[in-house]
Amino acid sequence: MNTMPRRVATRYLRKTAVVHKPDRLLPATRKKINDLLRRQGLDGNHRFEKAQHALGPIQDILEQFGIVFEQMIDAHKFSAPFGEMAQGQFYVPLAYKDPTAPDALIPITNAQLTFSFTELQQYRFEVIAYIA
Repeated sequence: MNTMPRRVATRYLRKTAVVHKPDRLLPATRKKINDLLRRQGLDGNHRFEKAQHALGPIQDILEQFGIVFEQMIDAHKFSAPFGEMAQGQFYVPLAYKDPTAPDALIPITNAQLTFSFTELQQYRFEVIAYIA
């Protein structure tokens, strides 16, 4: 009689346990990051002199969670042909900093940064950034 409740409890705990894999971003963490990005005006409510200037606050927020860009962002993604308004959208893969090795990264497989920008007028950019 005593083993039955123990077995039921073990099954329940196994089903409800949240298993965190080191290469995945938890939904709660994603929500926290997106809330912080929204508070920084990266939901289109803040204007930047250049679209690249939005990358600083994004990196600061990600650093709080031990997350960095997995690769460099090329400057050509922000350029536009002469005389045209700049606009664009691109995705940035993310990675956790490996605590055991300072230069090593652990790629995050279920999330990426979506970065979209539009030049409203000269030196006024609207930027939308979120973790998708």
